[in-house]
Amino acid sequence: MRRHRITETEVKPAMRAVHARLGQLVKEGELTDDVENLFTVLWRFHQHRIEPPSYPEITLDTVRSLLAETKAHLFP
Repeated sequence: MRRHRITETEVKPAMRAVHARLGQLVKEGELTDDVENLFTVLWRFHQHRIEPPSYPEITLDTVRSLLAETKAHLFP
């Protein structure tokens, strides 16, 4: 499978979409596969590391924390 690159102008809109959907799913209060997958996407955008990502343990609290941390940056 080919890995597509996201251009700089696409990053914030993509992050906003992931953030919004993740926020909706977290309100349901379940740690589903969708929540975990969207968390890793938002984490990678936010951390912007060159080396492989190092994810924390994914819990509803860590998801909420990432949402709070990225909110001000995405929705000024």
